[in-house]
Amino acid sequence: MMLSLVIPTHNKWPRLRLTLISLEAVQGEIPFEVVIVNDGSTDETAKGLTDYAAPYPLHVVQHAQPLGRSGARNAGAAVSTGDRILFLDDDCLVVPTITDAHGALPDDVVGHGRIYNMPYLKFFLDPALGTLFPELPPRRRSSLAEQCVTEEMIRSSFDRIVAENRKVNALERLTDSVLASAAHRDLAWVACAGANLSLPRSLMEHHPFDVSFGLNWGAEDLDLGIRLLRSGHEIRQVEGAAVYHMDHLRSDFDEQVRRSFAELADRHPEREHIALVRQFLLREITLEDLLRQSEQ
Repeated sequence: MMLSLVIPTHNKWPRLRLTLISLEAVQGEIPFEVVIVNDGSTDETAKGLTDYAAPYPLHVVQHAQPLGRSGARNAGAAVSTGDRILFLDDDCLVVPTITDAHGALPDDVVGHGRIYNMPYLKFFLDPALGTLFPELPPRRRSSLAEQCVTEEMIRSSFDRIVAENRKVNALERLTDSVLASAAHRDLAWVACAGANLSLPRSLMEHHPFDVSFGLNWGAEDLDLGIRLLRSGHEIRQVEGAAVYHMDHLRSDFDEQVRRSFAELADRHPEREHIALVRQFLLREITLEDLLRQSEQ
């Protein structure tokens, strides 16, 4: 058994560097490789990856022009060699048990690892250096000064990061509810967020990410989830495989949700469920409303 960790990235070197450092502490019996797909970055990502001395097998795929998240993930999967592929985002810190947890899944199961959020980091250009966005007012800047996450903290006090960051976002709360109950199996596609998703290589070969999403954000992984679920594949919560998302500013979140869910609805017949999830993410209905209406 071999696990391939595929991480697409675009102009996020300060966060990707911390992700790579967190992978240094991964321990377990299942061997793994890391494949970084540098999807047309124009920042210091290429140099940073060249200079980084990884203590684990690290392969880099360079794209001169960005293909988007679907194209980058497919490219990473294509050069990987593992029996199971674990897709991670370029701004997530991983727990040391993540590879054994995902690697222990049955061959035909899709795995979702929990995603915790570090919301205060969304104000940082560089979470390790404590560099904040310049437009923040002085009062807000001083209150955030002690919130940075350094390389030393990841290497020596990761338990503290785990203990202090137990928040989850709306999509993760929905995922918890859906995967905990067979009554909501038709909504299990929401668990396919690409920040912590694994599937057997054979499934990836038959169900690649849809590259027609292009550079758009937010729907390509859920689209994969809908297709996997419709094909009869089980999507399961993976214990001991958490990641900690280093949040970043996204002022256009609502607009992106509306656009991406409109794309999903255009592609799939599960329009009523897609609409309910969209309304929940836009805070138009509660989680309880969504679950109740989805059963009708």
